[in-house]
Amino acid sequence: MHELIFDKENHLYYWEGRLVPSVTEILKKSGIIDDRFFKPGSAEKGTRIHELCEQIAKREEPDEENGYTKAFRKFLEDTKIEPAEVETSYYSELDFAGTMDIIALFRGELVIIDIKTGAYQEWWPLQLAGYSMLIGNNDIRRFSLEIKNTEKYKFTEYKNREEDAAGFMSALETYNQLYRGGFIADFC
Repeated sequence: MHELIFDKENHLYYWEGRLVPSVTEILKKSGIIDDRFFKPGSAEKGTRIHELCEQIAKREEPDEENGYTKAFRKFLEDTKIEPAEVETSYYSELDFAGTMDIIALFRGELVIIDIKTGAYQEWWPLQLAGYSMLIGNNDIRRFSLEIKNTEKYKFTEYKNREEDAAGFMSALETYNQLYRGGFIADFC
């Protein structure tokens, strides 16, 4: 039996005991995500908001309520989304892993939803393309859900499936070249 272990505290994935990169790590180390300009504490804040939304999606009472959780509740009510899987980790035969925020039923079909608490970034569609590859379905509809502390949300679909998949594959190829036997791996 194959086993994927996610070390949530350190955000590391192990496939059969071997460390494998995440979708986000691939995008960072290939130069697509530049986190030098992320605000201090933004990752911790985002993680906390994701935990609260996870509780709500699982029909549990969250530890606290705020504008973000109210926006998420409003989104669920407005769209009638039915979460099927929440914070589920997957491994791809392309040798990477990741955790999707929500796989849900939306208007009768499965979709991937990635919750975002910051301003739109151009790499979001590539991240979602990586997630679709994790579940082996490049045709699945992919959405970002921007939630704000103002209790507002924005639900955006990314329809350029082939272009986004090609972009993620390019990032994966760059990552593999640099970190798996390529130039950088020689010095590590």
